[in-house]
Amino acid sequence: MSALAVRDLHAYYGESHVLQGVSLDVPDGGAVSLVGRNGAGKTTLARLAAGLLTPDSGASRLTGRAGYLPQDSGRYLVCERVDDEVGLGGHKSTRALRDLGLVGFEHRHPRDLSSGERERVTLAAVLAPDPDLLVLDEPTRGMDPERKEELAALVRAQARRRATLVVTHDLVFAGDVADREIALGTREEALV
Repeated sequence: MSALAVRDLHAYYGESHVLQGVSLDVPDGGAVSLVGRNGAGKTTLARLAAGLLTPDSGASRLTGRAGYLPQDSGRYLVCERVDDEVGLGGHKSTRALRDLGLVGFEHRHPRDLSSGERERVTLAAVLAPDPDLLVLDEPTRGMDPERKEELAALVRAQARRRATLVVTHDLVFAGDVADREIALGTREEALV
């Protein structure tokens, strides 16, 4: 069964037809990487998948709850302490902090962390409520190779628990985390 089913999706920004007839499935327990050039509509599709936008036409069906990690997610931190940020929705933060290598950071102010650490805090906050669909929009931006490998391992380790949609220009990461890759445009354009 698919956690996310998108059929013949169309989306516009003003006069620009950003998504034209896109269809995709993200199965329960599966991971799909979405690649393509800048402006191909990857982030728009990710937001539609997470239920943050409504398509102009077509259908998008999400089974369960989505967790969405936006690009440059560290900008969206609002709490004074890491553990409060991760537990903001009343969720237990211990597991998410451990999974993201943030044990010992609980009492620190998120703004005092490095950009990579802030990205991990926001990912922990998205994972804490244990979403049925995890949508990651450019999750490796600003990450060093070691952290990318750790994130890929985490996504793979949790793959059976949820569906995952990863939007990325990092084609190596896309291949490391996903069962299937979908290109908006051509795969070669994703390198641009």
